[in-house]
Amino acid sequence: MKNIKTLIAVLSALVLAAPAISLAQTTNVSGRAVQVAPSTTQVAPAETKAVPAPSITTTNTNTAVNTKCGVNSFSVSNECGAGAFKNSYVQCYDGYVENQGGEGSCKSSSLWQEYARKICSSRCADVNATAKPLIPGTNFSTGSSVVPGQNIPVTSIPTAVAAPQAISVCYIGDDLMKQYDVLLSELQAAQASGNTERADIATQKILELKKRITESRERCGTTTTQSQQTTQSQQSRPEPTVSSVVIPKPVEVNRCDEVKQWQEKFNYYQNLYALNDADLKNKTGLSRDEIKSNLANLEEGMKKVREQCALQTATGSVSSAANRAIIAEPVKPVAVQSAGEINAYYKAKIENISAIENAPDQVRELQALKEEKNQMVGDLIKNRNEIEASEISQVATDINFNKNEVRVDNVRVEAVGKKILLNVGDRPISVEAQGQNVLIKDKNLEVTADNVSISDNALKIANVEVKMTASQAAEKLNIAPQAVQLTTENSRPVYKMEVNEARKLFGLIKINAGTTQTVNADNGNLVSAKRPWYYFLTTK
Repeated sequence: MKNIKTLIAVLSALVLAAPAISLAQTTNVSGRAVQVAPSTTQVAPAETKAVPAPSITTTNTNTAVNTKCGVNSFSVSNECGAGAFKNSYVQCYDGYVENQGGEGSCKSSSLWQEYARKICSSRCADVNATAKPLIPGTNFSTGSSVVPGQNIPVTSIPTAVAAPQAISVCYIGDDLMKQYDVLLSELQAAQASGNTERADIATQKILELKKRITESRERCGTTTTQSQQTTQSQQSRPEPTVSSVVIPKPVEVNRCDEVKQWQEKFNYYQNLYALNDADLKNKTGLSRDEIKSNLANLEEGMKKVREQCALQTATGSVSSAANRAIIAEPVKPVAVQSAGEINAYYKAKIENISAIENAPDQVRELQALKEEKNQMVGDLIKNRNEIEASEISQVATDINFNKNEVRVDNVRVEAVGKKILLNVGDRPISVEAQGQNVLIKDKNLEVTADNVSISDNALKIANVEVKMTASQAAEKLNIAPQAVQLTTENSRPVYKMEVNEARKLFGLIKINAGTTQTVNADNGNLVSAKRPWYYFLTTK
């Protein structure tokens, strides 16, 4: 009897200690409430931005299969500007890991995140299974840090809360945006030179684009293309033309996604402002007053974005045309860190300005917007220590370097030490203003120049493309130049290479004969060689 009582007591204790199994209500990323059984396994929250919604199926009342797809852990490293980094790390839910970036890369955190989403979009796993240890990084959904060897942090199951409802907006396509940009630049140049006839032609073409925007908006989401030809100017200089336009797809606008990005920027500049003067000078090229101004503008911008987000989360709010217009209204980027920010703002503002009926007012507003955009491109270069030419080409046709500054149209930015990364052929190079000259770093060579430009991802001097790097030309000629200058000769780009050639004076005395070899920057062929007067007295 005593043994039976003991057995009953043990069984009772086990029953009381066991967790109650009940159904909890949660919400998947689409905002739909579903019933799933709670799991005692540590579970990371589902990625909620541009990642496919997890498929959740219940097999019975006691067990659940919870499959999640997308990014599980994400981090960036090696900062190269305000919110820009050289490297990123991503781990998908199925355990797949990828490291991206390197010395020749410098991208905003948001762009790295976009890459991470694409990498992991179709990688799924049952998150009820044992969590895998993670490399140090940041949980993509929560922003919490992850410690090596530690499981994914435990999170409480959320209550059913409606997800912010994004709205679909039709902005102009990249092609139309670039046409506006070219024509506005042409108008600026014509006005600056006093050429009223040319200015009138550019103005008329700008106004004609309004019809294209209306048509683009009406056909938004289709794959139709529409071509219109414009009259060619009889001027000797080619006129920009209105080419074939691909009708754009609707853009999903979710201001709630942008709140975190604004907060991250604000935090970054707060940390900069807290630095002492010496550290601030080493960390950034911005003055303390500029940082203070950025903080004030960021705070104002965050307020507007939060108000737009509040409208999105309010039940039934996005069904109102007036509220949708408020949500779609672009907030001017502050402390720009990526070309994408400029593009989105520029397109949205062109859409709004094109609705102005009065033609002179419309053109004036567009010109002011163009100035605003150029200034933002200048800020982008100033805010980043390194930036890829392919990114700049999204928002600027030509970037011109001299020894002290970078110029975008008529906007000049002091940018000593700021690097732009690009490829000449298949070889990576960097271009920067150095104060004394423009410096082009090419493999193991440092090439100097007075002025260069970058247009359509190509390096140019005097508006002529450089097709071969100095290092490739030196390898072709089997020489090791001590100094190299990029310049032009007979309207073509050439390298002036200073070479110390080992020779024997009178066939006996070893000397270094300094020669200057002019090399074609298109094909690496030797154009000419300038040798010292005594060269004829030497042998190899």
